[in-house]
Amino acid sequence: MTNSVQTYKRQQDSASISLTPAAIAHIQRYLAKQDEAKHLRISVKTAGCNGLQYVYDIVAAGNPDDYQLPQGEFTVFVAQKSMPFIKGSIFDYIETGLQKGWLVKNPQEAGSCGCGESFTVDPDLE
Repeated sequence: MTNSVQTYKRQQDSASISLTPAAIAHIQRYLAKQDEAKHLRISVKTAGCNGLQYVYDIVAAGNPDDYQLPQGEFTVFVAQKSMPFIKGSIFDYIETGLQKGWLVKNPQEAGSCGCGESFTVDPDLE
């Protein structure tokens, strides 16, 4: 994981996430190929063998209550209802050998499945 990260903290509360330079570069490359939708929205949904799964959507705009992380040419939106499950997380994008994909260091994560597709959090958060 890259050491330098861009952190967003919403001023009215303590919710925050961070993006590594590799994650920002990946998002920029991906969005450059899109026609209309020029932003990334991160959320969490109920899925997988461990209960929760990260969702990455390319969007034209976020929802009015989304957290916003402006990145110059694009914005990363985080669904308000998802923030309790990912606050404090560092989002990285790795490309090593045959492996490519998101790597999330999530302090809210209590466990994950063997395939890495889903995670669980402390039951008090749910």
